[in-house]
Amino acid sequence: MSEESRKHGKLLELSYTLFSNGMAFGTSSSRSIRIEWRKDGTVYVDDSSNGSHGDVRTLYKADPGKAAKLAEFAEEKDIAGLSGKDIQLPMVYDNFTRATINVSYDESEVGGESYKHYYLDCGATGMTFKSIEGPLYEMLEELMTSGECIRNEEDENKNLFAEFMKKNMTMTMDPENDKLVEMKKQQMEAMGKTAPGKWMCSCGTGNSGNFCSNCGKEKPATPPPGTWTCPACNTSGLTSRFCCECGSARP
Repeated sequence: MSEESRKHGKLLELSYTLFSNGMAFGTSSSRSIRIEWRKDGTVYVDDSSNGSHGDVRTLYKADPGKAAKLAEFAEEKDIAGLSGKDIQLPMVYDNFTRATINVSYDESEVGGESYKHYYLDCGATGMTFKSIEGPLYEMLEELMTSGECIRNEEDENKNLFAEFMKKNMTMTMDPENDKLVEMKKQQMEAMGKTAPGKWMCSCGTGNSGNFCSNCGKEKPATPPPGTWTCPACNTSGLTSRFCCECGSARP
């Protein structure tokens, strides 16, 4: 895209934020990936997440060429223009992940302000702006995986009361709830109650054979090496550091 065809001038910042309001107390989480184009030509990616798992922040130095493609995508999809339109978002009353996109431009070269900020509320992720969110998230992941990690900060101090509430709700609520079963399994493994070679049935019974000794269910198939299941939304087969559905960090 030529400089003459740009509507908003040079892109200074872009951020994609996901917020998941968990069903249980203390299980809400958020993740924000922010790109900054600096005056010296360098591009940085700030990946921050927080929730019951603690706070994690990683800073990358990104490839300017790949970042330029991201800027062109934001211009092509007119994210700034969409932010000013009255778009009716679908009402979602159950647990869901909300997404927002923020862009800031230097519009002085097109007769505007030197710093102009635009905010786009995408509503429930993957519903109204799926054609923007999907490719945008893939570009952001590529910027981080191909970039140079220059800082990583982790704060594992957790809200002890929230952890206590989550643990007790897992133990007392319906064991057939897959999400709670997964959380219970992880807690029991962390406490050393699942011996090596054993597996945990959905009914809460530890087994060593191919079938549950309590309910007769068959031992679940072993997931492919390197994959994991999100404890927050129960999405399985994940390989990235964060869940693609709710943004929760890999346990």
